[in-house]
Amino acid sequence: MNTKLISALFRALALGSALAALAPTVNAEPLPTLVVKPHAVDLGFPVDAVVEAVQQATVGAQVAGRVVEVKADAGQAVRKGELLMRIGQRGRRGDDDDTQFLGDGVTSCFHDIEAREVFVADGYSNHRIIAFNSDTGAFTRMWGAFGEKPSQVTPDRQYGSPVHKIARGPNGHMYVCDRENSRIQEFALVAGGACFLREVYVARGTPGFGAAFDIAFTGDGHFMLVADGVNARIWSVALDSFEVRGWTSTFVDEEGTDNSPATHSLVHRFAMEPNGDLLLCATTPGFLHMRYLGVS
Repeated sequence: MNTKLISALFRALALGSALAALAPTVNAEPLPTLVVKPHAVDLGFPVDAVVEAVQQATVGAQVAGRVVEVKADAGQAVRKGELLMRIGQRGRRGDDDDTQFLGDGVTSCFHDIEAREVFVADGYSNHRIIAFNSDTGAFTRMWGAFGEKPSQVTPDRQYGSPVHKIARGPNGHMYVCDRENSRIQEFALVAGGACFLREVYVARGTPGFGAAFDIAFTGDGHFMLVADGVNARIWSVALDSFEVRGWTSTFVDEEGTDNSPATHSLVHRFAMEPNGDLLLCATTPGFLHMRYLGVS
């Protein structure tokens, strides 16, 4: 089944000293200006990982020592530099059974604002999703592959390294990217944990980093989009059947089964704009803007 997911790959927004002033065009069609407020970051200062009680839609990035975008909830009074909450502690590594300390690197988090619970993909060295009360920081639940206790999952079924994304879908289910194993698992939340529902593979067998980097959901609630950084593709998965519908290249100048990006490497993260367009963050050299045309 063919997919006409995304086309019209727009010119990359190169990150640099003139980032805020960029307003590129393709085929004389203007693109939105990326508005940023950069300020220097002292990378030599020990910075603790901070999970902030802000909207799930918050998008932030740190590139070459600069914070390029920070957003907070409307009306939220936060002083610059104010620590709202700290989960885990620098220099204290927790294993898959620890309910206080995290592993070698958190990759993603989702904040359920109404339930006051933040879900953390504790994916480097550990193999789990762990959740905390976002008001008190108290542990609430955790799970590994197939909803099992993280430390007791057998190696042949375990998440690879890293567990790269946790997100909630339009149906209320939770979705976890197992990047190295190129799969996404779906869960329903239950008291104290999560119940495994289904899994789907994209580009199964992709070597190295794997294929399941990030996910987003279309506004109609019918499809899940998967960022495949290694193969330079965006996959579409039907949420009703949880089957792969197809893919489109993130490098249209050489689109096809052997596509190999010449100017952009791994598509590491992406975010969906209100109109469905995608902002893709590549590890080098920067951002891509792709227009969403639907899935057919």
